[in-house]
Amino acid sequence: MLAWIKPGIEVMQDNAWKHMRCPVTSIEKTSATTPIESSYPVPSANGVTLVVEPRCWANNMTAVIHPGYPFNGSGLPRLDGVSWVENVFELLGAPGSSGQFYVDSSYVYYVPRAGEDMSTATAELALAESLVELRGTPAHVAPLNDDDPAIMYSPGWQKLTNRAVGDLRDDAHGTQSATDAMSYTFVGTGIDVLGETSTDSGEVDVTVTQAGRPIDAKTISTLGTARFAQQAIYSIAKLPKDTYTITIKKHAADASWLAIDALVTTSEPLTTVHDIVFSGLTFAYAAWSVPSKSGYVDNQAGVLWDPASGAPARVPGAVTVHRGERLDFSRNTFHHLGGAGLELADGTRNTTVVGNRFDDISAGGILVGEVDDYWLSDALPSGPARMTSAISVANNVVTNTGLEFHDTVGIWVGNARSTDVLHNLIAHTSYTGLSMGWGWGWVAPCDKQLASNMTACRRGTNYNGGNRIVANRIYDVMRTLVDGGAIYTLGGQAVVGGVTPTLTRNVVSNAAPCYHMIYHDEGSTFWRTDENVIYNTGAHWLGIWMPTSHDIAAGGMGPNYTDNPEAFLDAGTSNSIMQPVILPFGTWPAAAQTIYDEAGPEPAYAGLVSSSRLVNDGDGALRYSSDAQHPHWQASPIRGLGDVNDDIHYATASGAAVRLDFTGTGVAVLGEKNSDQGLVEITLDGASKGMVDTTATSRSAGQVLYEVHGLPAGAHTVTVTKRSGQYATIDAFRLD
Repeated sequence: MLAWIKPGIEVMQDNAWKHMRCPVTSIEKTSATTPIESSYPVPSANGVTLVVEPRCWANNMTAVIHPGYPFNGSGLPRLDGVSWVENVFELLGAPGSSGQFYVDSSYVYYVPRAGEDMSTATAELALAESLVELRGTPAHVAPLNDDDPAIMYSPGWQKLTNRAVGDLRDDAHGTQSATDAMSYTFVGTGIDVLGETSTDSGEVDVTVTQAGRPIDAKTISTLGTARFAQQAIYSIAKLPKDTYTITIKKHAADASWLAIDALVTTSEPLTTVHDIVFSGLTFAYAAWSVPSKSGYVDNQAGVLWDPASGAPARVPGAVTVHRGERLDFSRNTFHHLGGAGLELADGTRNTTVVGNRFDDISAGGILVGEVDDYWLSDALPSGPARMTSAISVANNVVTNTGLEFHDTVGIWVGNARSTDVLHNLIAHTSYTGLSMGWGWGWVAPCDKQLASNMTACRRGTNYNGGNRIVANRIYDVMRTLVDGGAIYTLGGQAVVGGVTPTLTRNVVSNAAPCYHMIYHDEGSTFWRTDENVIYNTGAHWLGIWMPTSHDIAAGGMGPNYTDNPEAFLDAGTSNSIMQPVILPFGTWPAAAQTIYDEAGPEPAYAGLVSSSRLVNDGDGALRYSSDAQHPHWQASPIRGLGDVNDDIHYATASGAAVRLDFTGTGVAVLGEKNSDQGLVEITLDGASKGMVDTTATSRSAGQVLYEVHGLPAGAHTVTVTKRSGQYATIDAFRLD
């Protein structure tokens, strides 16, 4: 054991769409021939073993949490490597460590950046993990699995496991005997019974008693035309809070089945925290320490597995709302936050999030909805009142999110209905810019699941629908992970209240090395995807890769526009995808330009958008060229070579060009010089300014390739065109 190890070290790993981290309990020195006796080490190449906290290791590797649909598709966390190590005292002071810090239980150690004087510095150390919490009753409600010891079964019940039909935790209790009964005593105001409807199910007798006195007694049918798991076969609500017992048994002695999967108790009267306005406030300096204690066991998009319960969990918001109604968050600032920004959860309704600024956030910016309230429906007595619905997220600016927890999303919407995400600007995120929906192929018919190479049909329902994604401006996203998109949808949506799921008039660009710019992932349904502008792409403008994504129409209500001539991907079912209009490198069609001009924050909120005289290579103001088959340019983020914002765009084809239209009196073009580069031609306002040689004997980042000053104030255009060499690079443009 190395004596210098101190507490607090963590190991992190990124893969295509996940971000895992675990605390390190010790470091052990081994040789290449010495066997590792521990069951949970992460060996490195130089004979040093980082010993991971055992429970976190098990949750990622040997006892992986996997509740199954609708919580998780096929992806599971796996910490099978180390991307980097964090919070190591001994590494402070090493070359390149300026700006880094180390925290232990008593002190913060910091290596100043050049020009920082710590004798006059003011430091903020965040300790509080919640700044504001609004909580109606009950707050979060989650299903209780059928194997909980508080649920009493008579001896004839069978424990059904591994049925592969979509049961919660892939198990249920079942019986075909009319003499078998199940009972459960609870304290609360209501209960939902999650079971199964199918062609082999029948009638069921349900009785609810209070102190031995019947409150409700009825016979219900669980017969269905197809098998659906986790259905609310019985629900009662709005009872006085008291102790009740529910008893369930088959109605008749026949061959039909009764299956019990879970129980959901409403512990308190359903009340909301309501009619509150938050305006003109700043929410800053919140912390989140859970990953340093129990690890970050990732599922997807900031939805985690709770290490203690195995249930879904989320990165918490600095401001959280549980069961809110008629709330207004307007003109606020959320920044310097160690978790997420604003979280609207647990049946929050009729709430607006308008004109706020989110920046410098470790996790996601805005979170709406839940992932474990999928069983709710309009047929339940208080079903609509418990749904997250009628949320408007509009005219917000969300930038620099996912800085620490790379799997998180700028604006994330899980289970929700009638939610509008309109006119927001999202930029500089580690993963997806905007994500909506949950559940993978959970609501897809069995034939579509089987066509997607699924070995079984796990099918249920959700309440998602009537949601709209309109006129958002999204760029410079997917900077770290790859399996996502500028806009990403997941799981089933439906037409609700006459509103079709709508994805229209958005402008997306510069999504680094992602799979698809607009990504209708597993189970996405009924989307109308029209009149979007997609440019500066390194990926398909549209991707639909599984048959569970069905009945999606794109371009029928107005064409989509892209500068990428590569064919879109549609491996879905019953989709209608029209060919997009290909955007030229020069002047765009008027309709596309109008969509571009109108996307993002509306004029009344234009002041939220930061202006800068430095235009990075991932900025949407640039235009990158394509040829007849492919885009010319690719993004290369997180190079660690000194680039502006640690990224560049590069091209290999001669004739590849990049253009910037700007207003000002001068411009400097920044790029890289290296031995594998050659000549680039500079054109200013249509006139060639000659060739620039970008060759050098060794790599040199952030070099001024061309600059001009003293131009007449006004509009100008500068173009850089690759003429020779293996590569050309663009790093940034600096404006006067």
